Amino acid sequence: METWSCEIAPLVTMPDQDMRVPASVFMFSDGVGWLGIIASVSRPFCMNCNRIRLTADGKLRNCLFALDELDVKAVMRGGGSDEEIIQLIRRSVYDKWEGHEINTARFVQPQRAMYAIGG
Repeated sequence: METWSCEIAPLVTMPDQDMRVPASVFMFSDGVGWLGIIASVSRPFCMNCNRIRLTADGKLRNCLFALDELDVKAVMRGGGSDEEIIQLIRRSVYDKWEGHEINTARFVQPQRAMYAIGG
């Protein structure tokens, strides 16, 4: 069995990060490339989150840990108007939680894990 190892340059925090984005962005110290790390449990960003997600099967989720999803695909395939889709999106944004509460006793694990929603 062949083994190999790979080292990457040390990471440097990217200056002037946008606090609305969920990732902490780092660049390689050699200047060739960057990466983002989303630490939603150890560094919650819920109060600044401006994201909603469209899953691979056409459902709208306003949080990766959301328990409910709105079916955009069904509205579209059912002949729904642009206004109906807009209202669905607005409803999702309006219903967005203050936080997922993953570090509390109130947290409820969603039925579909992140890997099952295309995220």
